[in-house]
Amino acid sequence: MVNDSPEPLEPPTGVPRIRRLVIGGVVLGVVVFWLLIAGGRLFEARDLALAGVDRLEGLRGRLDMDDVIERTIIPDLEAAAADLQAANDKVRSPVIAPLRLVPWVRTQVRSADALSAAAGTAASALAEAADDVAGLAESGSASDRVAIAVEGLAIIRRARETLDRLDLGPSDGLTRSLFDARERFSNEVEETDGLLSDAETATTGLAGFLEGPTTYLLLAANNSEMRAGSGSYLQVGTLTVTNGSLSVSPLRPAGDILLERGAVPIADEDLADRWGWLDIASDWRNLSLSPRFPASAELGAAMWRQLEAESVDGVFVIDPVALSEIMSVAGPVEVDGRTISASDVVRELLFDQYWEEDVETRRDRLDEIARATFGVVESADVDLVTLARNLQAAAAGRHLLAWSDQPAQQAAWLVVGVDGGLSAESVAVSVLNQGANKLDPFLTVDAQLSAELFDSERLITLTLTLDNSAQAAFPPYVLGPAAAFGYDPGTYAGFLSVNVPGRARQPAFTDGGTLVAEGTDGATRVVAIDVQVPAGGTVVHELTFRLPLDSAVLRIEPSARVPGITWHAMDAEWVDQEAAVVDLESGAIEGAVDLAAPGRIAFDRDPIEIPAAPIPWLAIDGNEETTVIVSWRDVAAEVDVWERKTGEEWVLVADAIPIAPVVLSDRARRTEYCYRTAFTSRPDEFSAVECTTLPAPLGFVRFDGDPASYFSAADFIGPGDLDVRMLVAPDQWTPDAWQMFAGQYNSAANDRSWRFGIDVFDSLVANFSPDGVNDGGANRGFPVSFRDGRREWVRMTVEPERGRLRFWVSRDGVDWSQLGEDRRFDPIGALFDSRGPVYVGTDRPGSDNPFAGKLYYFEVRQGIDGPILADLDFREAAGDPGRWVDSAGNVFTARGTGWEYVTPGD
Repeated sequence: MVNDSPEPLEPPTGVPRIRRLVIGGVVLGVVVFWLLIAGGRLFEARDLALAGVDRLEGLRGRLDMDDVIERTIIPDLEAAAADLQAANDKVRSPVIAPLRLVPWVRTQVRSADALSAAAGTAASALAEAADDVAGLAESGSASDRVAIAVEGLAIIRRARETLDRLDLGPSDGLTRSLFDARERFSNEVEETDGLLSDAETATTGLAGFLEGPTTYLLLAANNSEMRAGSGSYLQVGTLTVTNGSLSVSPLRPAGDILLERGAVPIADEDLADRWGWLDIASDWRNLSLSPRFPASAELGAAMWRQLEAESVDGVFVIDPVALSEIMSVAGPVEVDGRTISASDVVRELLFDQYWEEDVETRRDRLDEIARATFGVVESADVDLVTLARNLQAAAAGRHLLAWSDQPAQQAAWLVVGVDGGLSAESVAVSVLNQGANKLDPFLTVDAQLSAELFDSERLITLTLTLDNSAQAAFPPYVLGPAAAFGYDPGTYAGFLSVNVPGRARQPAFTDGGTLVAEGTDGATRVVAIDVQVPAGGTVVHELTFRLPLDSAVLRIEPSARVPGITWHAMDAEWVDQEAAVVDLESGAIEGAVDLAAPGRIAFDRDPIEIPAAPIPWLAIDGNEETTVIVSWRDVAAEVDVWERKTGEEWVLVADAIPIAPVVLSDRARRTEYCYRTAFTSRPDEFSAVECTTLPAPLGFVRFDGDPASYFSAADFIGPGDLDVRMLVAPDQWTPDAWQMFAGQYNSAANDRSWRFGIDVFDSLVANFSPDGVNDGGANRGFPVSFRDGRREWVRMTVEPERGRLRFWVSRDGVDWSQLGEDRRFDPIGALFDSRGPVYVGTDRPGSDNPFAGKLYYFEVRQGIDGPILADLDFREAAGDPGRWVDSAGNVFTARGTGWEYVTPGD
């Protein structure tokens, strides 16, 4: 049978394969496209997360008081949080979600998600905490001390709790970049939590201290009679705190409350063995013979308990420098009808007070100044942030010390660096006054430290130079009873004591000296010898000790001396205003306060100011850090002064770097500025030396300090206010005796009117008289801190009817800045109308205070900023150097032979 039904049609055998290929291709394309988008998103998320971590890593070092209070850190924290939130948003995008199904990729996505979320949370929490602290500082007042501390503690704890809850995601099976990012962020969290932990410790202790009731032994130290790491404790009392309110008991002279010998046992064995023979447990003034304050403070608390039958919670030490820091915020105090301010309290307590012959009056004044300062803090609505910052600076130099037997409070003092302890790496140089004098402000100490390898050890050499500038004219109480000890007047007698690291071997003075103490002193070792320095004399002692090669760090402790010890080490020079850490291997020094201002170079002719970095003509292409080598060349004197600059800091270089300066043929131009650059990664590759000539030096008259040598002119000054301006370069800005730039002060003829100069305290000073016989008062000025030989514009203005004296400084003689506060005195109506000559280079013929140095310009105005009465200008050459006629027609004539005119260009 024939089947007539049509057969089904079969598709071509290649069609299904093509369709499947097309569909598969489309799907694959979509998948590839999705993978590209997801991978791109994931990489973008990773880059944003890494950028956020980078921001956080750079911000941890800025979690300090200034950046938080001023809110400068908050925008950066918020920016980091924004980066990290954006990263987290990308990781959690629906596009990336399917990747979580792939095992290995899932781990990477989870890590990126957790890391970006945790870092964003941390950044937001820190930004919020910083903003809360800043707001607390702005809204809080001195009367809310306890509330501020409690709220600050709550802010810190909230931030720590947030960090503690962070989930950083998986740590295994990560790509290298994610693993590194996780490790870096984990370290940042740990370091930041450590900072917050310290803040919590400090705030907890401070809150307990302020809430009270708390009683501390208060020891008032005076740096005019030094001990180890502190001035001698000359006044003793108590500080009581209740609900944030401070009260200070009357301070009693330490010499009036001596204890019986042996009444108080010395618990610290090292203290007893090294210094027990000097009655440290009976005489408060010898309590600080070791710089280990915790040990001496504990002994002081026991002495008070023996004396008053009452216990204290701790011990505070405060000295005039710390009082000055408090006054600079709280304002001046009134004592005995006088205003004592931040600018003059140090000088008043270290020297001026000793002109008062009545001992009881002087002691009462010290007590009143200290208690009045605390009273101002208690009553005034002081800026607590600035006060805390200033006290921190005082504590860094050991001018404020604290100890407590209450664990929380002692932990706080340790964290904020006010505990006064020594570490196993400490080096502390002390000169212990044992001459019953007040000569320490006039005993300058210079310390030179060097290190070399010797017999598989480090041999450390410490050269100490002591210079005594005491003068016979000082108050007797300052000079002390030298004759009673068999010394000449003004001789400094004491002990030179050095604490070295505990691992040090064979510490010894190499040049003799009677040994007075030797052995362990806590974590350190101490060596001390007897020393005497005559007035006007210098004594040098050398100490050596050995360290193992793995002891490569020394911590140079501050001495609390005023002025501080000048240190030299590793081509650096600094004053010990705070601890400095010296790395003996790398030569790096942390914490040293450089003597030279950044961007300023001085050589023996005149200081030259160069712009602060960045300096356009020092710009170099590329990203490598550059080191700039600078040479100032005085061809006539054949003197080179070299400085090295890396980044922002200039450092003096002791040995001349082999750059050959170009010697100019023009004899009128004797100085030049030469520089070249080197890449730190290629230290042997320097650019060519480039030199720029400087303008010719100015003319000046040089005075050698001869009392009979000066310039004078007939009187040209009338009644009214007086304005005197000068351009001078004294040989010493801190001379051994007062030096007068100019004046009309002929005391022999009862013809005193005014005089202007500098004193032994690096200060501008002035005297004036209402009647030709008596001083008008308010003569003491303010420290200028200029380098010896530096040329500077200085000015004084006197307003006798208003009872106001002011001092000024200037960079150009045009724009003036007041130096310190107004000096007030009882209005005298007018200065004495002297008819005698006006003297320049002294204040009168045969003066005890002649000027020694260079004098460039002298100007007098009638009235403040009034018309010019005289303008004697030595800066430009004249025909007859012994006779000068100024623009007002005044004739100034040279007297004596102790002067020389140096023409411009020489």
